Amino acid sequence: MSKPEDRQSLHRYLGMINYLYKFLPNLSTLIAPLSELIKNNTVWLWDPSYDEIFDQVKEKLTKYPVSAFFDPRVESETFVDASPFGLGAVSQ
Repeated sequence: MSKPEDRQSLHRYLGMINYLYKFLPNLSTLIAPLSELIKNNTVWLWDPSYDEIFDQVKEKLTKYPVSAFFDPRVESETFVDASPFGLGAVSQ
């Protein structure tokens, strides 16, 4: 994953990580400065603080528990449980 080089690539990057927000606690707080940078009335200037945010997001995406989209080509197991009060499932 390369760092955004302009407003358009930052917009794509933010769209991608916002899609994964369920896996990243406090994401909106972390990326707030990046979100400000894509506004039209803001001058594009990538500084070291944005590098740090970018690296933190990348680290969060690669930490345990590993979060990934389902790949039907990979062998997996699904465990389910239910009670009168609810149900649960996990795929590995």
